[in-house]
Parts: sequence; structure tokens; C-alpha cells
Amino acid sequence: MNRSFFNACIFAVAAAILLSAFIPAHAAEIPRADAVRIREAQKVRAKVLPRIWPVPRDTAFPMLFVLENEEFLIDHPAGSEDFGTRGFDPFLKSEYFSRPRVFNPAFLATFPAVAGSSLPTVVIGKAENTWVKTTTPWIYTVIHENFHQFADSRPGNYEEIAKLELDGGDETGMWMLNYPFPYEDADVNKRFSVLSNALADALEADKENFAANAAKYLKLRKDFGDSLADKDHRYLRFQLWKEGTARYTEIEAARLASKKAKPSKDVRGLPDFKDYAQFHREFKKQTIASLRTMKLEELKREVVYAFGASEAMLLDLLRPDWKKEYFKCGMALDTLFPEKSSE
Repeated sequence: MNRSFFNACIFAVAAAILLSAFIPAHAAEIPRADAVRIREAQKVRAKVLPRIWPVPRDTAFPMLFVLENEEFLIDHPAGSEDFGTRGFDPFLKSEYFSRPRVFNPAFLATFPAVAGSSLPTVVIGKAENTWVKTTTPWIYTVIHENFHQFADSRPGNYEEIAKLELDGGDETGMWMLNYPFPYEDADVNKRFSVLSNALADALEADKENFAANAAKYLKLRKDFGDSLADKDHRYLRFQLWKEGTARYTEIEAARLASKKAKPSKDVRGLPDFKDYAQFHREFKKQTIASLRTMKLEELKREVVYAFGASEAMLLDLLRPDWKKEYFKCGMALDTLFPEKSSE
């Protein structure tokens, strides 16, 4: 995502209404491989997301699926006037709306993308057009975005974000990506590197050494937070809470799906499909391993994904019921840690 992301989204939604006059009379079709991925993501979400988070039955999970020339609005309860062509996909067993492409086919994002609706909508391109490239990571990226849909749809969510006083008057939402965190500060970088390695130590420790490593991490975590300016700390906490937990949800969903959501014959037939249990093992290992190599000055905001997911994994070990308090913690994941790890 770049600096013009949200401004481009606003422009695209408005432009879509003008484009509706030029939509052809017959709806385009969703390619079969993409329909297989979409249906599999829907199945995995239904099977495992309510096992991770308290998702109400009536939660809407609309998707705007973007191809090179067309885009398809799926599972949106209201539809939209700017989608003038309606179709039915017998494989998905779902109606959809289509129109000429408006959004970038490489998008992986969630925002109110449909004109006249405030409903958070996943806007996502086909796997090959996005950074994830292949089927299984694409499915769990959808789950990542489904978590955002659930979280962003909660009453009072945006009011709670406003209370953090981080936007600096920016009403486009771009501050979430472009907040001037001191990524290149030498002292912040040094402290963050030490902290990241300590988090990896805690997660990789054996049973005998876990408590000591976790206690060391908790102390370093507090010291690191205390060393930051208050506003910078609030921003980092928010990003770890939001994006780190979404990445954790991907990892946890893959673990649960390997037990609760047997892959369909159709998705197993795709040449780039990877077994869910294997994907979970590799993704979790890669996430933790990245803690030892990530550089704040290089990755900048991107560090929050692996770091926040790893903090959530540590919470699973220290406080297994932490998710019950997740939406009550002031959008700061670290406040859910115990004051110290029991020896």
C-alpha cells in the first residue's frame, strides 16, 4: 500500500457509479480456479473463525474479487447501484454483481468499498496477482481480512480508534500506514532487535526454560514501551493489536482447519495447493524465525505482522483465555500480558 491508497479508494468508489452506465448486459463469469479458492475460504471461515473469535451468526463477509478487467461483488447483503450486472455462480451457489474493474487487481485490503454502504468489504485480487501468489496462502489471507471485517463491524470500533488521538487530523485513514514512527532511530532499532530476539527465545524455549525466558521478555517489553514517546507507543500498540492479531488469526485458523476443515477435492486438485497442516507448521515457524532477522529500519510498519502474531502466540501460552478480553484492552495487546511470568 502507498500514500495514495485511501484517497484512491474514495475516488474509485465514486467513479464506479459513473462506470455503471457502461456495464455490459451479461455478467462476466468467475474463473473456476478462483471460484474454488473463494468457496474454500468461505468454508474454512465458517468452520474455524467462530472457534477463535465470538463471531455472531449474522456477521456479513462480503468480498469484492478483482480481476484484470472485471470485478465481482460476492455476498454483499445490499448490492450496489454501481454494479449494474447480476449473475449466479452455480459452483459458489451464490448471486454476484459484476462491473468493469475499478480497483487494483493486486489489492489485499478491507474497507467500505461499495458506494452507499459502510459495510467493511474484502477487496482482493486473484492469488497470482497478489504478493501471496498461491492457493493456500491466499485462502488464509482472506481469513486475515475476514477478521478485520468482524473487528471493524463492531459498534463503536471507529470511535475507539479516534480516542487514540493518532490521526493528526487525517480523515482518510492514511495515518495508519504513514504515521511518523521513529523507525530509523538507532536506539529504538537496537532495543527492538533485542526485544524481538527475546520474544523468539520465549516461544522456542523448552518447558524447563520457558518461564524464565517469558519473564525476561515481559520485562524487556515494558522497558521498550517506556522508552518510546507516549504517542509512538500508542501507535505501535494499536498496530500490533490490529494487524498482528489478524496475522495470528491466519496461523491459528490453519491449525484448526487441519483438524476441522478437510480440504475439498476441488481445492486439492489445484496444482499449487498446500496441505493445511504443512502450511500451518511452515507459517508458524517462519513467523517466529523472522523475529531474529527483522530490521525495524528496513521493514518499518511491516514488522507489526510477525511481531504482533508472535505476541499473540505467547499470550496463548501465558494466558489462554486472553481472547475474551481482546476487545476490552484499549487496543493494546501488551496490556493482556500478566505483570510477570510465573516461575
